[in-house]
Amino acid sequence: VVVAVGGGWPAQPGHMDLLGRGTLSVWLRVSAATALARIAASVNPRPLLEVADPLATAESLLARRKQHYQRGDLRIDTEHRTPDEVVGAILRRLTPCGGDREREETA
Repeated sequence: VVVAVGGGWPAQPGHMDLLGRGTLSVWLRVSAATALARIAASVNPRPLLEVADPLATAESLLARRKQHYQRGDLRIDTEHRTPDEVVGAILRRLTPCGGDREREETA
């Protein structure tokens, strides 16, 4: 089962502690600029795009949330990757021949 939570979920007090044993959490890293470009392409209204300075707000949010995101079991860089490439990167980290499951992605 894959559960995709919103970006603010891990930063809420106690949320990361709710993840049970045997749960694998993956931090999908992205820059503020790329995150904004991706949400701008969404058909759903996004409040972040309606503030005076969306980029500064996104950078501030990422900075405040980073300590919580870093608690993820795996960290995958999503910058300049398609969704299929991100899935491939995650699967490579999860399969025995894909590496030693280091927390930080190196390639």
